[in-house]
Amino acid sequence: MYFGSSSSLEKKASNITSASYSISNLQYSTTYYWRVVAWDEKGAKTISPTWQFTTEENVQPSKPILNGPSSGYTGMTITFSAKSDDENGNKIKYGFDWNNDGIVDKWTSLYNSGETASITHTWNNAGTCYVKVKAQDEYGMESEWSNALQITIAPYTPPPPPNQKPNIEITSPLNGSTVSRILRIRGNASDDKGVEK
Repeated sequence: MYFGSSSSLEKKASNITSASYSISNLQYSTTYYWRVVAWDEKGAKTISPTWQFTTEENVQPSKPILNGPSSGYTGMTITFSAKSDDENGNKIKYGFDWNNDGIVDKWTSLYNSGETASITHTWNNAGTCYVKVKAQDEYGMESEWSNALQITIAPYTPPPPPNQKPNIEITSPLNGSTVSRILRIRGNASDDKGVEK
C-alpha cells in the first residue's frame, strides 16, 4: 500500500489493512488530491477513487494589545500583559522587546488564542523606556508589533525606617519602696531622634 502525492510516493508497510500519512506545516490555502493504491501478494492492485481536500491558509495573529504601568523603580519587578487573537485558532506565544530596538528579548510560552499572557521585567538603570510585543503562532507566523508602551523608571530610594518610641526608666525612688515627706522622682529618657519634652 502506498500513500503520497504525485511528486512523492512513500511505501508505508506490507500485509496491512490500514495505514496513515501525515502532512505537517500547512501554511497556505492549497487543494490536495489523493488516491490510495493497494497490491496483494500476487501483484493484483486496487486504485481508490480520488479524494480532494483543501487546507486553510495560516493567517498571522492580530496586532497584540499591550498593558503595563507607566512608571516604576530600578530593581523593581514590573508585570506586563499582552493579548492577541489567531484567526486559525492556533496557539500563540509573545515576544517582548524591552528596549525598543525591534528585536525580541524574551518569548513567553504558548497560550490559547485570545488568552492574556503575563510576563515580568526589571530595569537596573533609571530613564524612559519603551516596551512593545509581537505575537507568533505555533507554526511561526508573526503579527506586527504592538504600539510601544512608555514607562519611566526612577531610582529606587529605600523608605526611612519607622519612628521608634522613646525609651524611659524611673531611677528613683525604687519600685515598691516606701516614701515620706518630700519626694523627688528621677528618671531617664532616650530616643534615636532626641527627646522633645
